[in-house]
Amino acid sequence: MLPPEYHAEISGILGKEYRAAKELLSKEKARLMRMAAELVVDRRMEFQARGSAEVRMLLDQHYMLDRSICMDIEKSRHFLSL
Repeated sequence: MLPPEYHAEISGILGKEYRAAKELLSKEKARLMRMAAELVVDRRMEFQARGSAEVRMLLDQHYMLDRSICMDIEKSRHFLSL
């Protein structure tokens, strides 16, 4: 579990990145849909269901990213306090 004092800061960072990615994808939606349709027609795209082991691996990666962000925040705070 992450320390409570980091939760708001990390949530803010992730929210900002999510909104930026969503905005970028929204602007490119027509082009992305066209590219996806071309790949499906050319039979170069497939959809796969993820198994529970793969989902756990992705969650573990997300947890490690959160821990890394916490460490970076702590280092930044320490540096700024010098």
